[in-house]
Amino acid sequence: YGRRPLMAWSALGFMVTNLIQARTKKSVAMLYVADFVDGCSSCMLPLCQAYVADCSPPSKRATNLGIFQGLSAGCAFILAFPIGGVLGARFGPRVPLLVAAAMQLLNAAIILLVTPE
Repeated sequence: YGRRPLMAWSALGFMVTNLIQARTKKSVAMLYVADFVDGCSSCMLPLCQAYVADCSPPSKRATNLGIFQGLSAGCAFILAFPIGGVLGARFGPRVPLLVAAAMQLLNAAIILLVTPE
């Protein structure tokens, strides 16, 4: 079955988590439900690391994993926090969560339709 279905499952689980958090107004219990869903589906990073390792020749594996780690963490800190802050300040605290959910839906579609096994 490969890694793609699990990678898509993880992206969709994160999307559901963001949607639950965006819709929750005063229910701490729903935040626990969102965390539960996130915990049950949060396998994206190790799956992507394994995917990069599988697609890399042994001589370039360490380099490619380093590039992957640097880009994924670096882009998250450089792009996600400022964009989320601007969206939250302009449109309210739920909008960054909805944008993240939409991005995860796109991520799942790319994984299923474009990413080779």
